[in-house]
Amino acid sequence: MKKLMVFIFLIFLSCSLFKKEEEVMPLAVDNWWAYQVTTQSQFSLKNLKSYLFPKLSKSPATYIDTLKIIGKQTIEGVDGYVVFSSYDNDTNGIYYYKNGYLWFYYPEDAIKEKVFPEKPKIGDNWVGYEEKSEEDDFDFDGINDSISMKTEYTIISQENVSVLAGSFKNCYRTQMVAILKLWYSSTNRWQTLLTLSGNLWIKTGVGLIKLEITGYETQELIGYKVK
Repeated sequence: MKKLMVFIFLIFLSCSLFKKEEEVMPLAVDNWWAYQVTTQSQFSLKNLKSYLFPKLSKSPATYIDTLKIIGKQTIEGVDGYVVFSSYDNDTNGIYYYKNGYLWFYYPEDAIKEKVFPEKPKIGDNWVGYEEKSEEDDFDFDGINDSISMKTEYTIISQENVSVLAGSFKNCYRTQMVAILKLWYSSTNRWQTLLTLSGNLWIKTGVGLIKLEITGYETQELIGYKVK
């Protein structure tokens, strides 16, 4: 009997040790997340490259956007998962895990964003996306000027969050700051054109639960299915 109890204990221990670690956002074909999106501004956030900022309507509105994983595609040597947006009625990118982070790739612009750490902890800070590019001559001095776009994230705390899809414990509240700057050759300095700030709440094993971009947009999870 004693040997049997030891054997059962060892089986239980081995199952615990080799239990699959919970993903930040479970990636599998047919997983889906439905969000109620409310916009408060006519400014289109699609000009800022971020997986958080979908193509918005031309005026303030509330609508439903369902994101569904519809297939797999290899990217950077790892499995990527193609996402279809019901609001765009089109695929809008590819999620994948690499180098300790969840990433999102935009095929249309051939750019990628560092979304969230696979093993998050309070105090984590990272740059999601950053780009500097030469554009038009905005100050009419005969020299092309440049634009800089950057999104930065910091995990602030763990909080319980209630949304239309239910209540979720120990979500990672993450502060987001997005900055759009313009460099004028005539003054030889950068000028901030737009700063967006807000918070997002991530629940490991589910994904994005809630998003608030101050003065522009909110998103709340209203339903989901993950494997």
